[in-house]
Amino acid sequence: MKAKKIQFTALACVSVATGILGAVAAAPYLTSQEDARSRLSPMWAHNYHSLGEMVKDADAVVLGTVTATRPGRTVLTSNGAGTLPFTLVDVSVERALRGEVADVVTLEQTGGRVDDVAYDLDGDGGPYAAGDRVLLFLKAQPDGEYYYVAHPMGRFAVNDDGIAAVLHDHPVAQSLDRRSVEGAIQMIDSVE
Repeated sequence: MKAKKIQFTALACVSVATGILGAVAAAPYLTSQEDARSRLSPMWAHNYHSLGEMVKDADAVVLGTVTATRPGRTVLTSNGAGTLPFTLVDVSVERALRGEVADVVTLEQTGGRVDDVAYDLDGDGGPYAAGDRVLLFLKAQPDGEYYYVAHPMGRFAVNDDGIAAVLHDHPVAQSLDRRSVEGAIQMIDSVE
C-alpha cells in the first residue's frame, strides 16, 4: 500500500510538472488580441542634420488636430514573408506653415493591424489618436493623395506646455522641443 502511495505521488508530481512546462511553452501562442504585437525596425528615407534642412525639404509643415484614424493599405514585406499594414490619419489643418494644403490632410503611417496582430514602428511616436494636436513636417506621396511624416524628428505633439518632440535625443528635434507654439512657428518661418 505504501509503495502505491509513493508511486501515485511521484506520478502526480510528474503530471503537474509536465502541465506547468506545457503551459509555459504554449503561453506565447495563447496571447489575447491586445497582447499580439510585432515591432518593426525602420530605415528612414530622409535624415536631417538641421531644422533648416528639414523645413526646406518638407512639402508641407502643418499645425493641426488629428480627427480620425482608419486602416489603410496592406502590402507584402520586401522578402514576401509577411504583410505590412498602414494606417491613414486625417489631420484638420489649423495653420499651414509651409506648402499649400487642403483643410484636411491625410497621412499614411506605417503600422496598424493585420488579423490579430498590431504592427508598431519603433521610434515613430506610436499610433495617432483623434484629438491629438500636432506639428508635422510632411512629404507628399508620389500619387499626391497622401502625405507621410518626413522623419520622426518631424513629428511633434502640441499641448498646453508647447511643443514636445517624439525623438528627444535627436538635435534637430531638440531645436523645437519644449518651445512655445509661437516660438516654434517663428523658427520655422525664419528659414529661407
